[in-house]
Amino acid sequence: MIKILAFILSALPFSAFACSCLHQPIEKHVENANNIYLGVLMSSKVIIPESEKEWPYIEGTFKVETIIKGTPNKIETVRTGFGGGDCGIPMTTGKAYVIFFKGEDYHIGSCGASGEVRRYEEKDFVSKLQGIVSTQG
Repeated sequence: MIKILAFILSALPFSAFACSCLHQPIEKHVENANNIYLGVLMSSKVIIPESEKEWPYIEGTFKVETIIKGTPNKIETVRTGFGGGDCGIPMTTGKAYVIFFKGEDYHIGSCGASGEVRRYEEKDFVSKLQGIVSTQG
């Protein structure tokens, strides 16, 4: 009985989603970004779109602590997926993140350079990014 059930389930069509992107060097992300900042996630909420054709996403509100490039607001709201197949970045309230924005697109994902920064690595990481910005400017 189990063999028959396994055969039936293996024959059923299913969809699999995976995040796939070409990763670029950090210098390219810095060059392409209008705004880069280090911020702390103050709050987040799940947004369920009205259309069934759109994926749910997480909307996070960040307090900007360190501006690396551009002129972001003191408080910024960004969107990301849940991680995994939708290329989202898992976000935890209270943790620090570096955020790269290009234009007016306030969506971040694992294909970009945005992500969590551990507090003990923050100073060195920010210095590295500021160095890249100064050599490109």
